[in-house]
Amino acid sequence: MRNSHTFQTLIITLGKSSEKIILLLLSVILSRYLSVIDYGIYKQTLLVYSTLIVIFTIGIPSSISYFIPQFHKEEQKTLMIQTYVFLTILGILLSILIYLSADIIALIFHSKRLSQFLKWFALYPIFFLPTQSYTNFLISIERAKLTGILSLSFGLTKLIMVLCIILLGLSIQYIFISLVLFSTLQFIIILGLVLKIYRKVKLLWNMQLLKKQLYFALPIGLSAMVGILIKKMDQIMISTFFSPEQYAIYVNGAFEIPFLMVVPISAMAVLMPYLVKCYKNNNKDDFVKKWGNSVFKVSLIVFPVTMFFIFFAQESMVVLFSKKYFASSYVLRIYLLSQIVRITIFGNIFLILGKTKLVLKYSIIALLLNIVLNFMFINLLGFIGPAIATVISIIILAFMQLRRISSIIEIKLTELWPWKKLLLLLSFVLIMAIISSTIKILDLSDIITLILGSIIFILLYYCMINAFFSNVLPQKYRWRR
Repeated sequence: MRNSHTFQTLIITLGKSSEKIILLLLSVILSRYLSVIDYGIYKQTLLVYSTLIVIFTIGIPSSISYFIPQFHKEEQKTLMIQTYVFLTILGILLSILIYLSADIIALIFHSKRLSQFLKWFALYPIFFLPTQSYTNFLISIERAKLTGILSLSFGLTKLIMVLCIILLGLSIQYIFISLVLFSTLQFIIILGLVLKIYRKVKLLWNMQLLKKQLYFALPIGLSAMVGILIKKMDQIMISTFFSPEQYAIYVNGAFEIPFLMVVPISAMAVLMPYLVKCYKNNNKDDFVKKWGNSVFKVSLIVFPVTMFFIFFAQESMVVLFSKKYFASSYVLRIYLLSQIVRITIFGNIFLILGKTKLVLKYSIIALLLNIVLNFMFINLLGFIGPAIATVISIIILAFMQLRRISSIIEIKLTELWPWKKLLLLLSFVLIMAIISSTIKILDLSDIITLILGSIIFILLYYCMINAFFSNVLPQKYRWRR
């Protein structure tokens, strides 16, 4: 059981979900501690780094998952140490680049103080970049439990270090310094872990292996570059056209509810081996049935959570980030609409079908569409324009990918996707959210409204599941057994 794919997926999911929740808590704390302008510039600094870090890793972490299982221990050690050294060099180059271009970036984002923030944070990539492959590495050597423990531990350490800065009443400069110290600690721990695992293994430098690794990683890295630009394009546009204060309000509304994307990713990770087998055996009926069932089960979690937060967006933003970020609720509502189609990973389906080039193709189409719509809607609709552009891009892309998958496996679109069940479920959760939101007429505090609204919603949802979809519940939770 402990070595099963399901168990490993569960452990990794718990670790990553915990990490995302901790990052959300960090944003909640800093939103309340910092002024809106300081918080906005802090988030712009992270935007620059998080975007460029993905670009500078050039797909190397993914290559670890491919090569490690094939190699014996000597080659594994060589691969990991060479990867660590190479990513450290890339981290140094990234740090120099950002330090030298800090003034230009600050000018583009209309924020003079951003230059100072970027320079404070300049050492961060040197130590953070090499550690980006540790999850892939530990999963590849079947240390899933350790992956989850490290993810949780690193998240808590980062949170505690920032909390100490806040409790001491120090300025924002020390928050950046604490994050640089955290990245240094993470760098030492991961390097020490790799050396410990291979302490009795001889290190043999192999430049041919590095070339082979880069050849494999570059196409993946290119897709990742496009992917991060798609994800961050609206935030880049907001930073370019609006003030740091407005960016702070926007970015708090644009956050992802921690576990919503973890659920479809984890479900697909478990499902992929079965779907590969079905497709290779030309068993289309089982392929469609199994995928459709997975999509529907994921939607049983994603749809109700999404609809609840759409109707309780204002209360959620105030409770999490304070009344300063009340306007973030408008962005949150728009963003949540994209979750309706993000109930599976279409890219993984293309991989199963052996159409890897289509992943990059559709990523590029989505990026170009997103850029065009961002420019159109930011002029037409102002502040909320980029959010609408992003959601429309995601929905159009999902429909295009679904049609292509339908064409490849030669199954009608109406038969490939469980449209009726999904629309029925969506209708039910919409009605339940409307009923639950009537609690607002009592004019209670935001947190009490959120608690009572969630209780009403959960009770209604449980009744609905028992009445219409009881087959998805364990026997002991059904009314009729």
